[in-house]
Amino acid sequence: MEELAKVEKATRAVASDPNAKVISVSVDITIESQVKTLYQQIQKTLGRPADTLINNAGSNGETGNLGGVTWDSYAQVTNSHYLGAVLMSKYFISSQPKPEDPIGTIVYITSGIGSMIIPGFASYSIAKMAGMRLIEYLDAEYPHLRAFSLSPGVILTSLTHESFVPFSKDHIEMPGMFTVYLSQDRADYLRGGFVGINWDIKEMEEHQEEIKEKKLVKMQWIPAKLGEGGHPWGA
Repeated sequence: MEELAKVEKATRAVASDPNAKVISVSVDITIESQVKTLYQQIQKTLGRPADTLINNAGSNGETGNLGGVTWDSYAQVTNSHYLGAVLMSKYFISSQPKPEDPIGTIVYITSGIGSMIIPGFASYSIAKMAGMRLIEYLDAEYPHLRAFSLSPGVILTSLTHESFVPFSKDHIEMPGMFTVYLSQDRADYLRGGFVGINWDIKEMEEHQEEIKEKKLVKMQWIPAKLGEGGHPWGA
């Protein structure tokens, strides 16, 4: 709660309106009743549902090969990084005026590790990959809901694994700034996709039609051709 109070204080300090309402609530995002209560409190305090959800919560777990990590640790990482995001997204949608056709923006903070095979990081990698697939489903199921997966780069925080500390060169404010961009209509060409904070926005916008047509920021299935005739093997 102490860290949460610091965030609330810092948010009030940068608010353009000194009378802006800022609330901070401690929630275990893996517990449905707590997540449901959070959105009820937002509605009660602000008089309206949330406009944007940033799924950034998650916990550290043990690293190591599957046979060497405890089940509780593996499950905790999966629950917080994936199932918690599912719960938060579910009740964000149900809190909207028209849950069957919700609006607003959901940003899932993912990681490039979700697309890699790094021995010892299976629980985290798989959870992040599942989170990115969740975003693609939300984009497909709700045409007026804006959903994105955002890689925050490598930032030095209290949760940064020691093996990544030497590479933690990205600025902590960059994910927040990129999220503001994703909350605007001009980023619609990225909807349902994966994007990184270090990507050149101007360059992407210049090629947005190609990004949409070729689904360049969407997850891809096995590259082998599995249809009629099978894969065309090289000579």
